[in-house]
Amino acid sequence: MKKILIFKKNSGFILITGLIILLIMTLIILYSMATSVSQEKTSGGLEDENISLQNAETALRYAENYLFNTNVPASSFNTACTGGLCLPSVSPPQQWQSITWTTDTTHTISLPAGTIPNTSIQPKSIIELLGDAPVPAGESMKMSSNNTAGAIYRITTVAFGNRNATMTQLQETYVKR
Repeated sequence: MKKILIFKKNSGFILITGLIILLIMTLIILYSMATSVSQEKTSGGLEDENISLQNAETALRYAENYLFNTNVPASSFNTACTGGLCLPSVSPPQQWQSITWTTDTTHTISLPAGTIPNTSIQPKSIIELLGDAPVPAGESMKMSSNNTAGAIYRITTVAFGNRNATMTQLQETYVKR
């Protein structure tokens, strides 16, 4: 006896369902990849900001040590900011606002070349002589009755990360007695 096979027409329902499932899986994979790339960029930017902050802290300590270990006469400070030793501006902009930090080497104190590896530009600082502080060490300005003199300085540092676009500026007031 012969068997007769009867084929029914398929309407393509399985094919369409399979393509829709494949499309959905592709979209999920593409979204996951985009999210992963975005997170990687964010973490890279945060790492560069952290490097920039650490470089700025290093420059602050360098400037503090410079003041602590060097007897810099008040006559060395001027409004031209020669060698990074400045007198504050009488009118805006302030000294630290008018310096081109990426290229200026005449009006800033730079860390020696190679001090901080893997940075686009070595950190730079300026030191402004603000005046005398008639307050003994460890006391606040309001509570002091002793007139032990000391000089007040404003140290401003700018540092960069691995890219020039990542910049951190720190400023502190330092009193030397």
